[in-house]
Amino acid sequence: MTSSIFSSNPLVRDLVQQKRHVYQLVLKSLLLVALVLAVDRLVDAYLLQGLRQYYGLDRNVTVACIGHSRTVLGIDDVRLAKELRVPVAKFAVQGAGGADRLAMARYLVSQQHATLRLVCLDVSAYTFDDSGLSANSYKLFYPLMDEPEIASHIQACQPDSHEWLVRCVLHSARYNEANLGLALRGRWNRRENLKRNRLDLDDLRRRMQSPNAQQMRVDERGEHVFEETLDFLTSRQLQVVLVYIPTVDVLNEVDPVAHDRIRAMLAAAADARPNVFYLDYNCQYQHQHELFADGIHMNADGQRVVTDRLAKDLLAILTKGSPPVPADTVSWRATGQMPSAMAPDG
Repeated sequence: MTSSIFSSNPLVRDLVQQKRHVYQLVLKSLLLVALVLAVDRLVDAYLLQGLRQYYGLDRNVTVACIGHSRTVLGIDDVRLAKELRVPVAKFAVQGAGGADRLAMARYLVSQQHATLRLVCLDVSAYTFDDSGLSANSYKLFYPLMDEPEIASHIQACQPDSHEWLVRCVLHSARYNEANLGLALRGRWNRRENLKRNRLDLDDLRRRMQSPNAQQMRVDERGEHVFEETLDFLTSRQLQVVLVYIPTVDVLNEVDPVAHDRIRAMLAAAADARPNVFYLDYNCQYQHQHELFADGIHMNADGQRVVTDRLAKDLLAILTKGSPPVPADTVSWRATGQMPSAMAPDG
């Protein structure tokens, strides 16, 4: 009797129908969210694997190169691996500053501690000063934010809380145009230097007149981070090679005193530590303008030349414990004597 009364009551029927409608709406919403998250995770898994392949971090490696765009364009990791006959990773991120590279070193060692023997660090006259690099370079590491070493670094850069939260929930939001392109190149196995142009000296000279042109400076914090990176790597019993990928002579001659001073600092940092070597390829290649895409980056021809030279030196370090010592390569640990023109004051 009671049920028939409720069933015949229009108000009750409407409430029941509304309840069913809300339930169906909630269920559909949850299914939609689940679908979006599932697709999001699949996209992230695909892109992250591509990014690891691009960096060479999808396998165990013996040699790894850490740096920024100068490493990207200056070293051919595929060619280097072929010459050395060992697996090589090129963990290089465009615009990566000193703190970025320290985090990269920590992450690399945590992933490759069982097989890694030697790490190449890209250095230059701008190593101790990040003022010419983007303050937002940490955003390029968001795809790897699930790794403790990378997460700590990103949080140390104090990102916006909303920015962090969104990327925790939506993994595909971790990719921007730059690392999305790298992930796809990794998937397609396209890691070659695409710079086919040659240095335009007139354009370079115009850029050098800009008030925003990067200067050769030594920042105290930059020097400290560099020293910390070397100490971290050597404490893991790794061989470390500081590789000065060439910069064009026109830039080097803007402030030759500062340039020589920084090169001497790099050599002294290597000389103060066991199993650290400094290879300066400026001497031989800085005048060969046809090897440069711009003032600080090699084109495809330059990359091939530098990689072949680096392979020869690394092979000697891996097999004999020290590089060969041609007159045009600065490697004072091997020679035991620093050229007087480059010696630090005092």
